[in-house]
Amino acid sequence: MANTVKFLDDRFFAISGIGKIQADKDTPLADEDIDTRLKCSVSIETNTEADVDRDCEDVDRTGEKIKTEYCRIRLVFRTITAQLEALFTALYLGTAAAPTGSAQNEVQTISRTGTVSSGFFTLALALEGRTATTKPIAYDATATEIEEALTAARMKWIQPGDVSISGGTKQVETATAAGNISTSGNLTVTVTAAGMTNSPKAVSVAVLDTDDTGSQIATKIRAALAADVDVSAFFDVSGASDAIILTAKAAAANDATINIALANGTSVGLTDALTSANTTAGVASESWLGMVVTFQNRLGNMNVPLLTVNNAPAGVAAIGGGGSVGAVETTAGSNYFHALSRSVSRQKVHTGFALGYIEGSIDPDKYSGFVCESITPSVARRQKVGFEVSFLGPNEPETMIDYVIPDCENPTGQESEDCKVLINGNWETSDVSTLSAPFNDNVPLDDSAYGFDGISPDLFARAKQVDYDVTSQIFAIESDPISVLAKNRRTQVPVDA
Repeated sequence: MANTVKFLDDRFFAISGIGKIQADKDTPLADEDIDTRLKCSVSIETNTEADVDRDCEDVDRTGEKIKTEYCRIRLVFRTITAQLEALFTALYLGTAAAPTGSAQNEVQTISRTGTVSSGFFTLALALEGRTATTKPIAYDATATEIEEALTAARMKWIQPGDVSISGGTKQVETATAAGNISTSGNLTVTVTAAGMTNSPKAVSVAVLDTDDTGSQIATKIRAALAADVDVSAFFDVSGASDAIILTAKAAAANDATINIALANGTSVGLTDALTSANTTAGVASESWLGMVVTFQNRLGNMNVPLLTVNNAPAGVAAIGGGGSVGAVETTAGSNYFHALSRSVSRQKVHTGFALGYIEGSIDPDKYSGFVCESITPSVARRQKVGFEVSFLGPNEPETMIDYVIPDCENPTGQESEDCKVLINGNWETSDVSTLSAPFNDNVPLDDSAYGFDGISPDLFARAKQVDYDVTSQIFAIESDPISVLAKNRRTQVPVDA
């Protein structure tokens, strides 16, 4: 019977998506924790060392005993994300602090001050050693035209989708619930808004006599408004605790009639009325009271520097009328991240993963007690960032029965042009040709890794001398900081790394 060929592309690799580690070497992860299938190629290297006994003439074998056995698994990523890099770096270094901060996109507002009646302006963004400047933008440009200018080909590393411009401001109405319900029944909430279908719209809210806090009442009102087709088509419904927040889905001129009111609070014994107020005034979408710039996608969750506005760009008429165009930051971009650091202990943390084939009747294998031996990010000009990972562990996989293979995600990979190199305080970005950073803990596999009563490694530890090497090729002219650094470097007088 012919063998069935198994291509490497048919193999899957799955791991804990949040980087769970084992409590100890001998306690495998639960099957349900291995929940994330990664897009990578896998190679398995099984290493076995045996003692061979021979006859008196030292010719023929008379016996053989395996002394040591271990397994090395290598992953090669041709599409990598920052989140995956962080996951494997945490497993490699061994320590990840509790997450801090909050993930939010940078938001800036472009607006006119005074009278602006003619001319052109430009916007420039300087980020990590690179500066991109738009073509001249007309004083009365629309949100769409400003967005197209900020994402045009000349902007190089700012791609379409990285910046979103929305003119005007979405109106926000906030109501606050208070008191308690004394009689179970239906509370009627009336929402009024010009342009909303069937305004004023009465929405019935079922309440109980046990609803004795404003938070309980507000929760039920929010749910009822969100379920109403007319209200939910015109507003986004949100809020927490005792607040009911309606945010217009589109920017428009401020509507003073927008209101949230109770029509029959006394019928259910509500002791306090619902108070409603316009908390954010609406501004028409093409009004130049404010063009909202949101940085997202590749520039998302980043504290982006403030856009620089030039009101008198060369070659075109300057902004006229006595006023000017300016930019202000309204929301600072920030991230929600774990701080990664090398563990104080030389002993490596253990984790596990699943390996198997996408098709076929063979159950996948679960490997446990493995450590991340090395990680190697690499950059080649005009290519996607590459990433390699090496795991080391005992060659003792267990069969996973009824394991459901996770769906594979196809993330947008990092591009090499998005990578920057900070050397001595200077960003060397535009001319990085190649870069490789192999970090290897050189885990010892001599007798110190093995217990007295087994053939599998018992202890994986970081070597005394680890390899943290970075090799790169950067093209520079003589005036560039990297060129000056190279010229001034002398073996007798070491310089900062």
